[in-house]
Amino acid sequence: MKKRIKITLRTKIYPIIVLLLLLTGVFCAANPTFFTSVPFATGMAASQAELLVSEYCTDNIDTVACDGTVSLFATIPGLGSCREKYLTIAPSQSAAAGFTPRDVFVTQGATVFKISGGVVTLFTVIAGCTASDHNGITFDHFGTFGNDMIVTCQEGDVFKIDGAGTVTQIAASVGIQLEGPAVVPPGFGPHGGEIWVADEDGSAVHAIKNDGTVTLNILSHVAAEGVFVIPAVPCTFCSGGAFFQAIQDVSQVWQYPLSDFTGLGGNVLVTSEQGFAGADTSLVTFDGTNYVQSSIGPRIPGLNEGSSFAD
Repeated sequence: MKKRIKITLRTKIYPIIVLLLLLTGVFCAANPTFFTSVPFATGMAASQAELLVSEYCTDNIDTVACDGTVSLFATIPGLGSCREKYLTIAPSQSAAAGFTPRDVFVTQGATVFKISGGVVTLFTVIAGCTASDHNGITFDHFGTFGNDMIVTCQEGDVFKIDGAGTVTQIAASVGIQLEGPAVVPPGFGPHGGEIWVADEDGSAVHAIKNDGTVTLNILSHVAAEGVFVIPAVPCTFCSGGAFFQAIQDVSQVWQYPLSDFTGLGGNVLVTSEQGFAGADTSLVTFDGTNYVQSSIGPRIPGLNEGSSFAD
């Protein structure tokens, strides 16, 4: 996955360029490709068996088939306007916190809805989460937050929720308009096992410990939209995609092949929403001393909103 440079073996500078690439850790994605169209695609959740996408200006949650055919999965109660609704699928680890694995959860303002067996029910209401938009959701796969659900609010508050719907605040006012949270693997550098959150307005990533300690600006990343842990053993949805991105303004879903992430399990991706100068999707690794960021290739044009690995 190192950056390809067309050069002949006869060229004398070839060894120098290869050495520089190895030292700087420059990577590029092989071939992200257009997969399907979903009206104003926003939130995403993927597994080997399902690919789910929320629509920005309706309350529909769509399911995508292996061939890209889109159909209605469920409709959640609406708030009457265009809003960013994010979603997640409960992993097997969540059973330890009282969840039923494979249930689907969707944010809609301060509420979280559960979709189980095709039935939509109100799961919980986060009293301290007053904003009606941009509220992120994920699960703790590693146990440092009790395998609970993690929800971030636009105001900068961070909560954990157990399988009974009990809400516990972890941290308050971490930053402005937090999105795209992920619990990173324990041992992944000095902030391993913590919640990493994207701060789009601040072009930064922050980290939160399970005792509520907040460390601001652990990474700089232009228009940071989301943090995503590459699965220890990456897998694919039946389309062959391992990582999916929703491009909201052009109503598209793109997919990255499994080969882009071979050997990278346990590392982290950070995406950018806006196409500002320097915005991209970057791979974050830990070299034993520092976090190292390297671009994984040209950013897909448009408003990059939700993303998901096939979990």
